[in-house]
Amino acid sequence: MPESGAAMIAPLLSVWARTMSRLRRYSDWMESGRLSMRGRGCQSALIQRRRHDAAAHADSVVVTTAFGSPSQANLQRLGFSIVHTRTLWRLLDMD
Repeated sequence: MPESGAAMIAPLLSVWARTMSRLRRYSDWMESGRLSMRGRGCQSALIQRRRHDAAAHADSVVVTTAFGSPSQANLQRLGFSIVHTRTLWRLLDMD
């Protein structure tokens, strides 16, 4: 005899609830650690490693970041240069 819809969904809801709880804890952990980890070179180390790995497979690397951001400053400090900027347009309200 097939299970009822509620009986089939209950285990899925349980998994979903546990997953959401873990995600909330992870988000809280990330938020609390974000400020304490600033200035320790984590992003620079990641950029250098990715650059090293990419060099084994390609002649050029494409990186996207917000203009004027700390990420842009880190990339430029590590030898990257801007070769293209992208402009995002929005329609003005004409009313």
